[in-house]
Amino acid sequence: MLPHPTLDAPAPLQGSDDGSFAQYTVETRLPDLLRRTLQTADLPAPARAHLQALQAEIPDGWIRAVDDPAAPDADDWTAYVSAVRGRTWRSVPWFFAETYFYRRILEATGYFGGPCPGVDPFAPQKATRRRDDDRARNALAESRRAPDAPEGWTAVAAALEAALWGNRADLSMWPGNDRPDAGLDAGPGSGTASSDDALLADDRRRLHSWLDARAPLGRVDFILDNVGVELAADLALAAALLETETADRVLLHAKPHPTFISDATSSDAYAAIGGGRSDAPDAENAFAERLQAYADAGRLGVTDHLFWTSPLPGWGLFREVYDDLEESDLIISKGDANYRRWLGDRHWAPTDDFSSIVDYAPAPLLMLRTLKSDVIAGLDAAAVERARNRSESWKTDGTFGIIQFAADPAGHPAYRSPAAVDEKG
Repeated sequence: MLPHPTLDAPAPLQGSDDGSFAQYTVETRLPDLLRRTLQTADLPAPARAHLQALQAEIPDGWIRAVDDPAAPDADDWTAYVSAVRGRTWRSVPWFFAETYFYRRILEATGYFGGPCPGVDPFAPQKATRRRDDDRARNALAESRRAPDAPEGWTAVAAALEAALWGNRADLSMWPGNDRPDAGLDAGPGSGTASSDDALLADDRRRLHSWLDARAPLGRVDFILDNVGVELAADLALAAALLETETADRVLLHAKPHPTFISDATSSDAYAAIGGGRSDAPDAENAFAERLQAYADAGRLGVTDHLFWTSPLPGWGLFREVYDDLEESDLIISKGDANYRRWLGDRHWAPTDDFSSIVDYAPAPLLMLRTLKSDVIAGLDAAAVERARNRSESWKTDGTFGIIQFAADPAGHPAYRSPAAVDEKG
């Protein structure tokens, strides 16, 4: 049996939680996201009809089986749905509802065999990020080429911060440009919040001490989140880890199929690594060439696994994923949905001990995340008070960020924990 959190996990968030962001998501955001997909994607009539039928189910329809027999995860989703049979979109765990929602979109469009095989239904929305992606890549490349470019740990620390604030760019939260300042514009001096004011937890000093005793690390695993600005900043962080010899190899974990609108798939990641363009600035193309050289040398790789599009919590890792990640020296996890997964999307108190929740992880775990949901742990009381005083929606509006590091995972007995998808809620 794989390890579970030391702390007993509280109840999962649900769409029936009155006044919660989960409730707003199930009642308002998911139908809006379907409308946006129908407006932007060029889909044949059968696919559009299936999406409209899905829209009619939310929020009070019953959860039904995923009817997608040609899909590689068909049996997995049969098991996931059986755990919540007889419940509505409102009454299932919120993390299940969201992952199921995006999976049902692929069923409706025939991604695995049907009207639109292999067609990303979110591609038109992702395309709105391409200009941001190009701008970010060029700015990051110029900063690394500048005469006063930081070196060593200073370069890694700066790249960590850029990657963190890049997580503000999220098409499932803010379509087009209707979002807080993102990526390179969201650090010190931005109109949203200064870096110091917006960081509710910053474990970089502790990470630095930990790395000083261990670098160079053999392998760093990087769990990706969004395309665009965020992916550009993530690749810059991967490059900084390799250039400073903090790590010998970085392995990027992407999604195996489209989900959460702008999540990076493996094809997105490969395209971003080989992203040189004839009309791009020299610095950007030089950056792309460095990334491709690292990939060609086997120092920068891309992988994916169906676990990362499942509704399971981090302590429900597939055995093969857990065994593989045990070979890692450090896991870097990006973004809100990944954070929710590692914490099981549960009603933790903000001051609950972060390390005691994620100590089941197969390797040391570094979280970079801007807050876009109610799940949070590991904050001190002063940080919570400061955030509450600044904004009533501090947990969900993307203003605040965290850099949290758990250095001593795994090796614990299997504690009692609710099932991966809790039938009792």
